[in-house]
Order: sequence, then C-alpha cells, then structure tokens
Amino acid sequence: LMGLRRFNEAAVHCEKALSALESDFVAASFVVQCYQANADTVRTREAARRALTRIEKVISVQPDHSRAIGFGVGLLATLGEKERAREWVLRGQLLDPRNVIMLYNFSCAMVQLRDLETAFELLRDFTSRMDAGLMRWLESDSDFDPIRDDPRFGAMLQEAKQRLGVEA
Repeated sequence: LMGLRRFNEAAVHCEKALSALESDFVAASFVVQCYQANADTVRTREAARRALTRIEKVISVQPDHSRAIGFGVGLLATLGEKERAREWVLRGQLLDPRNVIMLYNFSCAMVQLRDLETAFELLRDFTSRMDAGLMRWLESDSDFDPIRDDPRFGAMLQEAKQRLGVEA
C-alpha cells in the first residue's frame, strides 16, 4: 500500500502489525512515513518516538544490528536529532558498508535533514547496486518527493534502469 501511495490504508495495517509484536520496528517505522506523507505532524512525532524506542532496545542488545540502525537514522531525522542521525550513519557504514537497504534508509534520512549532497552521495552508491525491485520502491517512495524533480535524481534513476535493463 505504501508503494501505491495509499498511506491511510497502509498506516492502519502497520499499526495492526506493530501491535502484534512488541519488538517490530519495521512496521513501527513505516507507520511514521505514512503519517509524514499525510502531513500529520503530531502522529508522525509520536510514532517516531515509539519506533525509536523499539530500535534502541534492539540496538542495546545487538549494537551491530544494521537494519535497526538504518531505520533508526530516519527516525532520528524525523525527530530533528541531526547530529545523532549523522553519528548513526557513520556507525552503520563502519559496521556493514555493503548493506544496500541501510544505504537506502540513510539516503532517505539525509533528504529529510536537507543534506542533499550526502543524500545524493549515498544514493549514487545505492543505485549502482540496487535490483529492479528496489528501483520500483525508489520510484514511488514519498521520502524522495523533495528531490524527485532534481536532475541528479532523474539521472541516477535513468542510469539504474539502463544497468538493470528496465524500460525508462
């Protein structure tokens, strides 16, 4: 539903999923994006705090949990914790530099923080390694709406489509 940009419906399903499993930080993070896409700032911040709490619990037990770190950076950006978000990016890059999903999430966070140079640097690395499924996600992800009209974004997508043999 998120890929279809049906954020209200997606939020309902994500809320159900996260209520089913206390340790689930993925659904908790996705619900934040749903509220953000709908410009619901109050629910966005509440959901971001809730999701970050879950992620911090995971990281306290598994400090090298790159998936949690990747999602956590976006939540820190949502909450305006710029320096902490940047620290987590460095940590993640040291722990798991080949993790494509983590790069993707870092890119999303840097767009949110309006650090476009870093966002495009991370995106360059990501788009050079992503598969066709991730490319489709990138094309519809609301996190990239602020840079969708930037020629650099279009050029990266175009290059990735050519590399993957996907129609432009």
